[in-house]
Amino acid sequence: LARLWVGALVGVVALAVVLTAAARPAGAAAAQASPTQDAPPGDSPCAAPDGAAQAATVLPDDCWGRYPSSHYDLGCDEGAWNHLSRKVYCTFTDLSFQGARSATALTLWLVEWSYGFGVYDRLGGHAITIAQTYQRNLIGPLGLSDAVWFAAVAWAGFAALKGKITMAAGELVMSFVLAILAGVFLANPAGYLQGLFDTMGSTSGALFATASGEPPPENGIDADAVLAPLQGEIHSAFVEEPYDILNWGAPLTGQCAAARDRILAEGPHGNDDEPRDAMNLAGCTEAADFNHDPNGTRLFGAVLTMVAALIMAVLITLVAVTVVAAQVVAIVLFSIAPFAMLAGVLPAGGRTLAWAWLGALGRVVLAVVGMSFLLSLLLLTVNAMLAGTADASILERFALVNLVVVVMFIARKRILAGGHNIASQFAQRMATRRPGGERVAGWTTAP
Repeated sequence: LARLWVGALVGVVALAVVLTAAARPAGAAAAQASPTQDAPPGDSPCAAPDGAAQAATVLPDDCWGRYPSSHYDLGCDEGAWNHLSRKVYCTFTDLSFQGARSATALTLWLVEWSYGFGVYDRLGGHAITIAQTYQRNLIGPLGLSDAVWFAAVAWAGFAALKGKITMAAGELVMSFVLAILAGVFLANPAGYLQGLFDTMGSTSGALFATASGEPPPENGIDADAVLAPLQGEIHSAFVEEPYDILNWGAPLTGQCAAARDRILAEGPHGNDDEPRDAMNLAGCTEAADFNHDPNGTRLFGAVLTMVAALIMAVLITLVAVTVVAAQVVAIVLFSIAPFAMLAGVLPAGGRTLAWAWLGALGRVVLAVVGMSFLLSLLLLTVNAMLAGTADASILERFALVNLVVVVMFIARKRILAGGHNIASQFAQRMATRRPGGERVAGWTTAP
C-alpha cells in the first residue's frame, strides 16, 4: 500500500509539472529566464577574475549566482517605534528568508564537496597498492591460485563421475573464461579503477547538463565544470526567484531588473529605505510599494521557502553522503579485487563471492548515477513548477515547491532500494545459475 501511495504521489507531481509547463505562455518563458543564465554584471563581486571576491564567512558564500548569496535579504518599512506588528513581520520575514538562503548555500557547498571530493585522487592509488600487496604477499606465497584450481578440477571430476558430464565441462569452461578475464583485469587494475570513476563522472555530468541546459561533457574532467551551472540553477530556484517574489512582489524585468541588480550589488540593506528609493527612481512604484509593507503573505511565503530549503538541505546532505560513501566502497572493492578474482575460478556456488563483488560494484555505479539523476530531476521539476505557476499566489507556489522536495526525498529512498535490488538479484542469479539452465543454491546460501 505504501508503494502505491508513493507511486501515486510521484505521478501527481509529474502530471502537475507537465500541465503547468504546457499551459505556460511562450512569452512568459522569455520574461522569466533564470538570472543565472547570464554572466554576472560588472558591478557584482562575482565578476572578479576569481569569481569569489568575498570575505571569509562562517557559512559558504561563493558566487553561485549573479551576486553572492549574502547580498540577498528582504526589507520593509518597520514604521515608528511603537509599530510592533510591522517590526515583528519584518524581522521574521527576513529571518525566515535568511534561513532559506543559508540552507541553500550549505546545500550548494555540499553538492560541490560530494562530487569534487576527489575520492579517486585521494584513495585510488592506495587501493591499488593494497590489492597488489595481497596478490604479492598473500595469494602468491600461500598458493591460493593452485588451491582454487585444484578445487575446480576436483569438483568437475566428481560431477563427471555422477554422470553430470555436461555440467562439469561447462563449469570448467566458465572457470577458464573467468580466469582469463581476471588476468586481464589484474594486469591493469589502476586503469580500470580510473575508467570506473571517469564513467561515473561523465554520466553524472551528462545528467547535470540536461538539467542546466549545458552540452553534455565528454569526460570526467569536463563533468566537474557542469556543476557550476547546476549550482547556479539551484541558487536561482531557491534564492533569486524567491527574492524577487518576496521582496518585490513578482519577477522583475527591464528597468526594474536593472534597479534590482544595482541594489544587490551593494547589499545587504536590511530595512533601509535606499532599495525602495532606487525602485521608485526607476519607475517601479508597484515593486517599491510591495516592499514597503510587511504582511502575513510575505511572512508565510518566506517560511515556506525556508521549509523547502531545509528539506532540500537534508536531502542533499543524504545525497552527498551517499555519493561519497559509494565512491569509497568502490575503492574498497578494488582493494580486495584479487580475492574476488580467485573466487571466480571456483566452480558452482563457489563463485558467489565473485558475483557478489561484481554486484556491489554495480550498486556503486547505480547509486552515484541515481543520485545525479535525482538532483537533475529536482532542479527540472522545481524550475518547471515555478515557471508554470507564475500567476499563482506566493503561498501556492512555495507550497508546491515543498511538495516537490518531499517527493524527491521519498524518491531517493526508492532509487537506492531499486539499485540495491537490481544488483542483488543479478549476483544471486549468477551465483545459482548452472550450464544447461539448472539452478541450485549457492555455497553461502543460508539453510
